[in-house]
Amino acid sequence: MTIPSIRLKRKEENRILAGHLWVFSNEIEKIEGMPETGDVVEVRSGRNERLGFGFFNPKTLIAVRLFSKEFVEPDKDFFTRRLTSALDLRERLFGVPFYRLAYGESDFLPGLIVDRFGSLFSVQIFSAAMEKRKDLVFQSIMEVFSPDAVYERNEGATRELEGLPQLKSVIHGEEKCVDYDEDGEVEATIYDRSRLGAGAGVAGPAIIEEIDSSTVVPPGARVRVDEYGNLHIEVRIRSRDTFGA
Repeated sequence: MTIPSIRLKRKEENRILAGHLWVFSNEIEKIEGMPETGDVVEVRSGRNERLGFGFFNPKTLIAVRLFSKEFVEPDKDFFTRRLTSALDLRERLFGVPFYRLAYGESDFLPGLIVDRFGSLFSVQIFSAAMEKRKDLVFQSIMEVFSPDAVYERNEGATRELEGLPQLKSVIHGEEKCVDYDEDGEVEATIYDRSRLGAGAGVAGPAIIEEIDSSTVVPPGARVRVDEYGNLHIEVRIRSRDTFGA
């Protein structure tokens, strides 16, 4: 199989060699082959040295999102391995299964965000390449976690930049809102961050979602949006949570 290649302009590889995982369209000197949106391409330096492999999009400023130094087919096994690796890391860092499971390039899954709320999973996709493979993502989540529910929350301006439609649906299971405290799972309301204007207030338990983060508002806490759009969280402190208790 012949993989299309992207040749960078002279010295444009320095940022990639330092660890950055994006190639911008104005850094490209030459394209060999005829890659289409979402295809895997090989990225090479101006001296024709291999830098890695990534997903190609000729229609955006971010032309390539790198995901591996060596070629690997982005099939279901690929996503299963990457999600399992992300899970291993989170389990070392968090005591409860409420966290951002996959955070795009940070987990070498460019264009993919997966938030885990116990047995519920919220998936956000913001690249054309990942959109093309989202069924594989969903299959891998089902295989690794056997979740109660998987939600597709593909909304936001980033998708528009990639030429993708706004989508919101239940992929598996039923819609359910949860939060977590030391007593276990409790039902919570999910809010779209972009719809909370200045002066809005939210009482916990609640989850406020946006493209790059999710804010968990625990029971007894309140959130208000100030005139600049910032979130202010007021948390009730239980006596047993204080020092010396």
